[in-house]
Amino acid sequence: MARTNRGRQVLPNELERAGAQVDQIVVYGSFDVEEPDPSMVAALSSGEIDWVTVTSSAIARSVVRLYGDALRQSRLASIGPMTSKTLRELGYEPAVEASPHSTSGLIDAIVRGGLSRD
Repeated sequence: MARTNRGRQVLPNELERAGAQVDQIVVYGSFDVEEPDPSMVAALSSGEIDWVTVTSSAIARSVVRLYGDALRQSRLASIGPMTSKTLRELGYEPAVEASPHSTSGLIDAIVRGGLSRD
């Protein structure tokens, strides 16, 4: 199974439970940015950014760590229930959650939620 260096073990665990032998190989990696982009902090703080898309729990943790309260001026769009749960655990309520839990579902959720606050 080709995968990232971090992520949930749901698929390999389910395959093993079904009797498969699963070998995992990391084919790409992701890393956290250490410092927030100052222009993004300013844009978020001023309410210039209508939506922040959050497509994984790792991204949820990173975006909250980097941008914190500045995120409260924007609406958060979550890709699915696990990401929404992580956001809530961090003290941030997603404005919308994608259904289906895909890029197209996320786009549809944002459109339904209103593209801008204006």
